[in-house]
This record gives sequence, structure tokens and C-alpha cells, in this order.
Amino acid sequence: MTITATNANRTDTARALLAANPELTGAELGRALNVSDRCGRQLLHELNGTGEGKPARTLMLISFGYLHQPGEVPPAADRVEDVRERLRDPAAARDILDLDGLHPHVQQVVLATPGAAELIDNLIEYAELPAGPRSIAVGCSGGKHRACALIQLLGERLRGRGHRVTIEHRHAHLPRVLTPTAGGSGTAPTLDVAREPDRDGSKARRTPARAVSGFGLFGVVLVLLLIAALSSAPAPITVPLAVLAMVALIAWVLRLAPPRSRTDR
Repeated sequence: MTITATNANRTDTARALLAANPELTGAELGRALNVSDRCGRQLLHELNGTGEGKPARTLMLISFGYLHQPGEVPPAADRVEDVRERLRDPAAARDILDLDGLHPHVQQVVLATPGAAELIDNLIEYAELPAGPRSIAVGCSGGKHRACALIQLLGERLRGRGHRVTIEHRHAHLPRVLTPTAGGSGTAPTLDVAREPDRDGSKARRTPARAVSGFGLFGVVLVLLLIAALSSAPAPITVPLAVLAMVALIAWVLRLAPPRSRTDR
């Protein structure tokens, strides 16, 4: 279909065409308006900018966690950003572990990560291409912090620029995923649920062994001290043995205390 439009009504006509078919390219829009391809692309670019001239197209933004996806296959989208290696995991900030990317503090932490602001700017440029995308997905390991925060920040920026945006956080509500440690290939990732220290009694099993080894050293030194005392050994022998026995006794008492785990620190 070709429409002959004057300069006065060309923009309104182009807006109506795009509302009926948001997938029109600049060249196709130019042919429909009976103008050059260059003019059509320029007009499309203007209509894809901010303001009320934006075509009726909604951009879907998706955050997800690769470890929650079957086979770690990302959801279908026009562009998928895997930030697992691109941005460091903000979970090192212990105060955000129980929060998700919807929380302003988590967003601040993620945005301060080197490369995060540049990625958002790049995605905005991509979203505003003349033949812009209909969906963008961002994924991290669990989809709780990096991906969720980035999509939320991207959505706010795009809405501020006049875009119609729908946001879907697929895995932000799930517990944080703990990835397998090095050498643990084939081990399924586990969820970081509420942990109870020494739930399996491992500390209790380790404490007797520590106590026995500590008492062994103390016992040996004590026997030597008794032998020296009974044989009336001179002070240069008995005094060092007495000091050594005291040190061994203190070490034994310290070993009676259960060891501290990483979660106790």
C-alpha cells in the first residue's frame, strides 16, 4: 500500500502506519509514504524517540537466572545478556544476601559494579534503534541480584525516555543459588536456605579428636616432669619442663572448644 502524504500530515500518517504494523522498517515506511528510503528511516527514527510520537509498541524486559533455566538455556528474546562473567557477583556485600534487585540498595551496589552503567547505556541505545527490539533479557547465575537490578534500572530509564515497558522478573523471588565449588563438576547447585550451624553434628565429632591430641602432648610433658622431680633433677631441667607442661595444658584447654566454621564469623 502506498500513501501520498504532504509534509503537513506525513508524521500523522506514519504514526498510524506504525501503530497498525510496529515491525515496519524505515525503508518500508518510506515506500508506504511514497518518499525515499532515507526519509523513511529518518521519520522512523524520529517516531521512535521520546514524546507522544512513539509507536504503540511495548518492550518486554526479562530478568532470569541461568541456574534456574532447564539446561541453562536462556529465554527467547531479541537480545540476551549473560552477565555472569561480565559483572562480578555483588553477593560479596553480605548486607544484600536476603534482598533482591527490586531493592534500591541492591540496585546501588549493582550499578556501582564496573561495567554495569555502560551496559545499561548500551541496552538503551539498542532499544532505541529504528527497528527496535520487542524483548531484552538479562541473566546472571540465580537471577536475584545482578539481572533483576539491571532490568529494573533499564526499565526505569526507558520509561523516563517515553518507552512503553513491561518487566518480568522470573527468578528474583527464589532463594540465592550456591554454585558448585571448584572440582565439583556434575554437582547440582544448591539453594542458600536458612542454615543451622552444626546441623549434622560435624563439630561435635571433631571436638573429641582435638581434645585427645591436645592431651597427648600435655601427658608426655607431665610424665617427664614427674620423672625429673622424683630423680631430684637440677632446676635447669625441671623449670623448663614445668613451663612446657603449663603451655601444653593451656593448648589442651583451647582444643576443647569447638572449632568455628565460616558461617560463625
